[in-house]
Amino acid sequence: VKTSIACQLQEGGTTSAIQTAAASPLPAPASCEAASSIHLVYRSLKADQYFETAVATHAPLHQGPHARARLLERYFNLSERLHSYRRTIRLVSPLPGADKTEETFGYNGNVEHSEIWDVRESEAVLAIVNPGHYEIYASFHIYTSAAQAMACATRFAAWARAARNDILLTKAPVW
Repeated sequence: VKTSIACQLQEGGTTSAIQTAAASPLPAPASCEAASSIHLVYRSLKADQYFETAVATHAPLHQGPHARARLLERYFNLSERLHSYRRTIRLVSPLPGADKTEETFGYNGNVEHSEIWDVRESEAVLAIVNPGHYEIYASFHIYTSAAQAMACATRFAAWARAARNDILLTKAPVW
């Protein structure tokens, strides 16, 4: 079975695509229409793959493997909150387009869009889920407003959707 899978990966070009991607440096947020962010992750729910940017050079405190691991842990925790069926999400700050009278939002599989704006002492993180399409996790400096972060994430989402054939394996084999 392993030999069959390895042959399919090589014949379809998936192996070389993975090797090329692994050898390539991560793009800077500025090259992805998101210059004001520190770091971004785009997860395609359709392709079940993700793409991340490098940490921006204007954020020296977020450089290095430990800082990256901390950011990814924050994204993971926010992802759990976004996809929780039992817990509702309390927004720290209302986002543009959010109903200002509604303070709790939960992801229960049939909402159009959910987002969390979470500000801590080291950075602010915006998590967005568009069910069935994508999730975005983006970190910003703590003085960035929720509206600025949403605008940046929206530009990044448009860029990622337009570049999806270049950043994701669009014809990945399924077993």
